[in-house]
Amino acid sequence: MGISQLHALGRTQRVYVDRETTFGTFITPTATGAVKVLKFDSKSTQERRNRMDANITSSYISRITGKRTTTFSLETYSLPSGAAGTAPDVDDLLLNAFGVRTIVGGTSVAYTPTDSQSARGSFSMTHIADDVVSRGLTGCLIDTFKINASGTDETKLSFEGSAVDSIHTGRSTLFGASSGQDITVVSTDADNFEVGSILQIGTSTNS
Repeated sequence: MGISQLHALGRTQRVYVDRETTFGTFITPTATGAVKVLKFDSKSTQERRNRMDANITSSYISRITGKRTTTFSLETYSLPSGAAGTAPDVDDLLLNAFGVRTIVGGTSVAYTPTDSQSARGSFSMTHIADDVVSRGLTGCLIDTFKINASGTDETKLSFEGSAVDSIHTGRSTLFGASSGQDITVVSTDADNFEVGSILQIGTSTNS
């Protein structure tokens, strides 16, 4: 671990959850989508099956790219927004888990289960670790929702689900000054970015 290098530290991680208007279309993280978390994890695996063509060598020479599977899990304290009739910061997660949100008398927020997929919708999720690495998940759906309460312990909420795709974004150095919308990074860092990555240049927050 280099002393002068930036590192992805768990204590500085940030998570954003933003409801999608079109299923699977990534939503750039917004300030209102910020979620306080205790734990966050996501995994993405790409299926690669060996081709079994007859050939003169006993070695595999080609593969078939199959389905990409992405899952995530998140744990947070059960916290209100602090304002009567205002949904908590995990509103989009609860709305996807239940399907119906109702403001009751302007004083409380109630969530009601429904089997309507259109009501549940989908959301994009962005996990950023110390501006070193980030992962954007698209087409996210909650599969499991739990309320954990035991004795005098703090009540916690846990969410687990799946996503359509995962977009990995790393860090690099600009190769030179940008021209218009064209940005060139150091070629050796090309593998740090996947198609669909949202980039931040310096301290700029424009997307």
